[in-house]
Amino acid sequence: MYSTSSMLHTIELILGLRPMTQFDAAAMPLWASFQAQPVLTPYTVKPAIADLQEMNSKTAWGAKASQRMNFAKEDAADDIQLNEIIWKSVRGARSPMPAPRHAAFVFTSKKKDKDDD
Repeated sequence: MYSTSSMLHTIELILGLRPMTQFDAAAMPLWASFQAQPVLTPYTVKPAIADLQEMNSKTAWGAKASQRMNFAKEDAADDIQLNEIIWKSVRGARSPMPAPRHAAFVFTSKKKDKDDD
């Protein structure tokens, strides 16, 4: 599974940069997404098979709670509650959301060589 941190970690590796945070340092690089030789065949656009205008109804599970959430700035809405609303809107109102998992990575600082600059 790749994430935004995976993309950032891949860019850092390609450019020879050090990770900026513990999250991109621990993220899985996108190595499996690349191959030795490029495929130069032009991309053929396919029409959408889902209704791009479809929205959750006003009576959908979590709709009232969503309307009360503060989206004016990042991290203002309760992330667990928002994730549950998103989960149930995709998986169904009776589908239990898996418990959240939190992780942190701790690196010890190394003595910096003057060649590292």
